[in-house]
Amino acid sequence: MIPNYQQFMRPVLEVAAQANGAEVKLRDVVNQIADKFALTDAERTETLPSGKQSVIDNRIGWAKTYLVKAGLLESPRRAHIAITPRGIEALHSQSEINNTYLQQFDEFVAFTQKSNDTQLR
Repeated sequence: MIPNYQQFMRPVLEVAAQANGAEVKLRDVVNQIADKFALTDAERTETLPSGKQSVIDNRIGWAKTYLVKAGLLESPRRAHIAITPRGIEALHSQSEINNTYLQQFDEFVAFTQKSNDTQLR
């Protein structure tokens, strides 16, 4: 079974941290995490109902987006990520990294409030 996007947050940070501050291709992140979770070929190729994107790409993409919005990752260019000092601190905290953890960062709160405001319109 493919984990949800929140369960991918710490692994995304861990893969980014292995690059020692260098940027990492998101495709490489996806492949390493799929290996780490021992996903089957069927799980790796399972698509969303739209058929346009794989489930794993979608979930890791959302994890990346939330981590960027909280300042734990940066996205220096399209489809690349790099860990920030805040992301390194999060890994050292041994806390579960999920939406609740990200709520401590003002940038993330502002992002989620803006998203909620947009949905209400």
